[in-house]
Amino acid sequence: MARLVLIFGVSPRSGTNYLSDLVALHPDVEASTRFFEDGFALFADQLDGYSKDLVQFWGRFSGQNFGSEFVMGSLGEGLAKLLLEGSEAKAVVSKTPYPNGLDHVPHLFPEAVPVIVVRNGLAVVASAKKTWGSRVSTAAHRWAEGARRIEAFRKQVPNVTIVRYEDLLVDPLAEVKPVLAAADLDPALLTEDLVGSLGVRGSSELTGSGQMHWEPVAAPTNFDPRNREKELTDSERQIFFSVAGREQELLGYDIDQSRPGAITRLRGQSEVAAYRLAVALGRAPSKLGR
Repeated sequence: MARLVLIFGVSPRSGTNYLSDLVALHPDVEASTRFFEDGFALFADQLDGYSKDLVQFWGRFSGQNFGSEFVMGSLGEGLAKLLLEGSEAKAVVSKTPYPNGLDHVPHLFPEAVPVIVVRNGLAVVASAKKTWGSRVSTAAHRWAEGARRIEAFRKQVPNVTIVRYEDLLVDPLAEVKPVLAAADLDPALLTEDLVGSLGVRGSSELTGSGQMHWEPVAAPTNFDPRNREKELTDSERQIFFSVAGREQELLGYDIDQSRPGAITRLRGQSEVAAYRLAVALGRAPSKLGR
């Protein structure tokens, strides 16, 4: 059966579309077509609780001592089958833009290759604002939460493959090779010509009609999503750093040397608190929020 390559982003607008499309260009790889975004790990906390309760039940009433990892792995096999069944490729790539549930991936999908895409938080926030009208504070909060999850997972799995979106844009062929190698795929089979044929999918800049879509389009010569952060005002940048400055530094990105003022910090904190309450009450635009 094919090997599963699971791509996660630090938060939406991080570049998971681009990386998964690049990996899928490899002649031994297929892109998952069953789900646009699999989301398998997003709700893995619930599967973890179920596995632990089930193992405890077995131990209490039948004396069988299975670890919860055994149950998680069995559940993961069933989920992976949804993506892999019928594929004749060596690998199938699937993705989700959220890092939620990353800590469960080694038990849920022990044979899968997890790959993480990170991107400058300022650019992510600017893109989220342009795409969905997201508040800078709440988009920064989501990004910071994702950065913390990734840092924790990097300590759990030190050899996990992490790709910086900015580096991927500069030299996609070089940056995708470690991903292919991690999946035991021959990097030499992915050529410059194949990479050059790839369109841009899901960019907030190239919607054409003004409506967001995920169909590939040709990128103009001046297309450079690395400069997305320039679309933020000075005030918006300060709000970002008041919410996510520590995490911006944690992932190795530049931080603003000026300290946000007390009013800016309070504004950011109050907006994040309101957002978290809306999520808890089910009043956010979606369960995971935009």
